[in-house]
Amino acid sequence: MNRIRLLRMLAAAAVTALAVSPVGAQTNMKFALDWKFEGPSAPYFVAIDRGYYKAEGLNVTIDSGPGSVAGIARIAAGTYPIGFFDINSLVKFRDQNPDNKVQAVLMIYDKPAFSIGTTAKTGIAKPKDLEGRVLGAPAADGAFAQWKAFVKENGIDESKVKIENVGFPVREPMLAEGKVDAITGFSFSIYYNLLQKGLKPDDIKILLMADYGLVLYGNAIMVNPDYAKANPKAVAGFVRGTIKGVLDTIKDPDTAIKSVMARNETADAKIEPSGCGKSSLMKLVTGLISSDSGDIVIFGEKVRGPVKIAGMAFQNPNLLPWRKVIDNVLLPLEIVEPHRRKFRREREHYRGEAEALLRTVGLDGFTERFPWELSGGMQQRVSLCRALIHQPALLMLDEPFAALDAFTREELWCVLRDLWQRLGFTVILVTHDLREATFLADNIHVMSARPGHIVMTKKIDLPRPRDLDICFEPRFTDIVHELRVKIAEVRKA
Repeated sequence: MNRIRLLRMLAAAAVTALAVSPVGAQTNMKFALDWKFEGPSAPYFVAIDRGYYKAEGLNVTIDSGPGSVAGIARIAAGTYPIGFFDINSLVKFRDQNPDNKVQAVLMIYDKPAFSIGTTAKTGIAKPKDLEGRVLGAPAADGAFAQWKAFVKENGIDESKVKIENVGFPVREPMLAEGKVDAITGFSFSIYYNLLQKGLKPDDIKILLMADYGLVLYGNAIMVNPDYAKANPKAVAGFVRGTIKGVLDTIKDPDTAIKSVMARNETADAKIEPSGCGKSSLMKLVTGLISSDSGDIVIFGEKVRGPVKIAGMAFQNPNLLPWRKVIDNVLLPLEIVEPHRRKFRREREHYRGEAEALLRTVGLDGFTERFPWELSGGMQQRVSLCRALIHQPALLMLDEPFAALDAFTREELWCVLRDLWQRLGFTVILVTHDLREATFLADNIHVMSARPGHIVMTKKIDLPRPRDLDICFEPRFTDIVHELRVKIAEVRKA
């Protein structure tokens, strides 16, 4: 974001929008982000913490999101009245849905963060250098959605670029390990994720698409048209409060960071260190990355590459927005052998299995919906079904419930519990939530900060099946307290 231009834009807007509406009864307003509780969400939390929304008569709650494509559809459906999404995705949505007039009411990014990320050792210094290389790009990535225009603008021979469809969680690791030559994504996400992978700043190269011919705006505040018509003062008040939050974030970024950290459980230094190797361990076990030394053995077999017996689900559901729920669940069967060679012939049989899984997680009747028509919790249920459709013996879960509200998170604990009792797979779950770990696990392994190693193993002897009421019993809270004390001890060492 060009901070000087943004500051001028917002200052000009503030001049015309400083009149404060009278404070009376607070109007509840749910605000949807495009992604996780990270740096770009700081202005909204600052506006809450400093009372800017409250002064406008608004009680604002903020939810993380699944990306702009699915997020805009939620605004259109009225699931959220207002949100923060990419305006280029809005243009595409309006083109495909001309009767649904979701509106942008405040530009936040005067140019988007769409980027090509690479490393110094690849020698890629300009767009044309991508020819003859492998580009890792998640299908649902907003930056990759601009690829066709980027190719045309820079005279790239698209036939000479191999596109590797990769998941968001493995995008930067694959680049760091040299498995792809470049990746698409938001500039700041790529940069900081690669730093976490041990790359030095000079080793990271970012080609901002806006610097290579794509003259676009970026993210904006968007509103459901029916809501805006019925609540014009609330929308205007939200815009005024947000402008003040952005200006304060630019003026005092350290305080703004604290506003984000207070709400980002996965970055809470009092619970568990980030960067200790938990997610790397998951990728090692499933063969997505190889170990430097030693062996990993699963059910008596050494891991030599990606394993077929594992299913995976991540914090973001990563559902393909153009595929219906049933087709998202069936996707692994189109890829994993031996199902792949039988899929067309036995599609109806596989569809029956997918529908049975969806019924188990309470999604009967949603098979023909698109992901953007579902809530965050429902999307995560679909993600679990997709991970289990090929009947894996091992289910790998990397913070799958971290982005959800507390009540939805607890509902999904019970969904996972019931699936495990019914299907009998082994689960490896990465989580920062000590209550979640205690409720679900038979054994909890606590990891230290870098270099990561196991500092404590706690066997959970609570009886099964476990209901949520057990979370309030002294024996449960004693385990949570013991784990917290150990983690605090390790962090001080």
